[in-house]
Amino acid sequence: MDLIIGTMSDLIGGDPAQGKKHIRVLEFGCGNGFQIPYLNKIGSVTASDVYTNDDIKEMKGLDFHECSITNTPFRDSHFDVVFSNHVIEHIEDRDSAFREIKRIGAPDCIYAFSVPTNIWLLISIPALYFNRFKGFCRERLFGAPAAGNGNSGKGTGIMRRLLPGVHGEYADFFECYRSFVPGSWTRLFQNNGFSIIKMQPLLFYGPSEWPLLPTTGKFNRLKIFSSMLFLLRKQS
Repeated sequence: MDLIIGTMSDLIGGDPAQGKKHIRVLEFGCGNGFQIPYLNKIGSVTASDVYTNDDIKEMKGLDFHECSITNTPFRDSHFDVVFSNHVIEHIEDRDSAFREIKRIGAPDCIYAFSVPTNIWLLISIPALYFNRFKGFCRERLFGAPAAGNGNSGKGTGIMRRLLPGVHGEYADFFECYRSFVPGSWTRLFQNNGFSIIKMQPLLFYGPSEWPLLPTTGKFNRLKIFSSMLFLLRKQS
């Protein structure tokens, strides 16, 4: 998050601590609010999600709205920064979402979207099959239902068990993989009316059980990264 905030602050310009009250920030898909203290370094934060997390309820003074990003209660041209962290891939109706995001953003609004890459999807496969194996053993030995492993895409029976799963709103693994290629993200944003200001590789990582490695040194030279930050503006 420090890298994301630093990159966004550089784009906004100046000391983020000065005049930050005049910068209105929206995070949609905020989850448990982990990113909110970091976003507070940039400006005044409004958060939204389709459900209210218990941790969000305990955040005093937070302007939180339970709503979908496809239909929000916010005024036209209200926000200076719109941020999401690994949320775009979970939105089914992206056409409506992008229209709403552009509506509530100021003319010079900065849109900062962190998204997974196809590298993340590939290195998640071993852990996915391992978790499936653990669930199968638990089910056979103890009669407990196998734990969910995220979205599995379309299909039933043996093929659903054998094929890798998907992450987000995709029909199958191959569509998911193609959509996570950085070039596909670029086209998605451009086709929905955004101009790309900057693309910043963030981290090299897989499932939550794996360590996070910064995209510096050899990882940066090899262009191996699991997450990418897109900084965008509305096309003129």
